[in-house]
Amino acid sequence: MPDRLLELDQLLRNMNDDEIAKAWARCMRMLRVRDLVRTANTPVGDYAERICCDRFKLERKGFSEKSVDAVDAKGIRYQIKGRRLTPENRSLQLGAIRDLEQEPFDVLLAVFFNEDLDVQEIWSIPCDVVREASFVARTNSTRFVLTRKRQNDPRVRQLV
Repeated sequence: MPDRLLELDQLLRNMNDDEIAKAWARCMRMLRVRDLVRTANTPVGDYAERICCDRFKLERKGFSEKSVDAVDAKGIRYQIKGRRLTPENRSLQLGAIRDLEQEPFDVLLAVFFNEDLDVQEIWSIPCDVVREASFVARTNSTRFVLTRKRQNDPRVRQLV
């Protein structure tokens, strides 16, 4: 068994970033199939941030920047949320969004991946649109779902 893991380590070291992401997605699938994990809580958000920063030339902010993941050259503040869609869960609900009354960001970038972590869509959603979503007192957060109605809102743009 340890020899197989050493072989895996070597294989992973020789993969490019895209291959590493796909290998991770397939490992997550096997963990679910074997019932070793029950949720899809994953590092998808970090990967979404990296993709948006690279693709849109954004400066990634540190963890100390509450609710702001990146900033562009004009100073526009972005919160970036990622969602991995699987056959079992096609929901377009994003993770909890907090402190909207303080205008913590200007634009929400919503990145939707397929099961193998290929980018399917990226949406640009102004904070004003996000503020219109439902507040959930139990989690002290806003629950934002990118419904068809919101996708058709003229303030919302599909970037990819």
